Order: sequence, then structure tokens, then C-alpha cells
Amino acid sequence: MALGDSSDSDFEELVAARWDSWARLATLLAGGPQDAEDFLQSAMVAVYAKWPRVRRADRPDAYIVKVLVNTIVSARRRAAVGQAKLKVVGSAQPWTDTTDDDVDRLDLWAQVRQLPPRQRAVLVLRYYEDMTVRETADLLGCSEGTVKSQSSDALRTLGRSGVRLSSGEEREPGT
Repeated sequence: MALGDSSDSDFEELVAARWDSWARLATLLAGGPQDAEDFLQSAMVAVYAKWPRVRRADRPDAYIVKVLVNTIVSARRRAAVGQAKLKVVGSAQPWTDTTDDDVDRLDLWAQVRQLPPRQRAVLVLRYYEDMTVRETADLLGCSEGTVKSQSSDALRTLGRSGVRLSSGEEREPGT
């Protein structure tokens, strides 16, 4: 594919329009901004290599999100092999000027970052991206039952860690 093709401009337009949204998603899935941009760029390289086929898909954006999620989950899974998980006990700097809601959000985020990659992906897609169980399952390439069990396991883990979940963060299974 030569630079300057109309297919290149289609790719560039889609990337320009969706980059910020994908970057936020990558940050949530990666556990922070440090690796998020690298993962996003890796996903874009993979998509660009297949762009002539991807652009003909019904929903190229959904395909790109799937590549991004799979890139991050796979990398995190490989990185976790052989590494002991460290639990962060506290912060070196005291908190100032924060409300209880801010502290709760930060505590929740710290705990979400400790979840296994697939559980984190399910929570981010279901509750941040507001996807249904079916949409999440389609994106992750798994069954709806797997999405429900991963979500349940993740929420149970968060609950055991002492994180308060408000009723607004809970959903009926299957919705």
C-alpha cells in the first residue's frame, strides 16, 4: 500500500477521529498512560497492515478496538508470567485537597489495576465503555457466560479488597 492512497486517507481520518477515545481505553486497559500509547501504536501498526480488508468491514472501529484489547491483554498476560504480584500498601505522599469520592475513585482504580488482564478488560468494556454482555463477548471473542463470570470474579475481588462499589456501578447480569 503506497502512501497517499485513498485507503490511506480513510485510515488517517479514522485514526484522527478516534485516537483520543482509543487512548483513554488503552490507558484504562493498560493500567496507566505509560504503556497505553505504545500498545495503541502497536495495534495501529497491526491494523494498518490489514487495512484494505479492515476498511471493508461493517464496523472498522469495532475491529480496531478488538485488536487494541487483544494487544494489551496478550502483552499483560505474557508480562505476568513468572512475576510475583506486588501489593501497594500506601502512598509515599499524603493526600491533600481530595474529597471522599476522589479517594474512593483512586482506591478503586488502584485495585482494578491489580486484576488479571481479562477481568480488567471486561470491567473496562462493560462499565467504562458501557457495552452489553453480548458486545463485550463479541469483542473479546468469548462466550457471554465468560464475560459474566469474569465480571463477577472481578467485582468479588474488588469487594474483598474493601473497595466500596456504589449501586451505580452494578448492573443486572446479561445487560
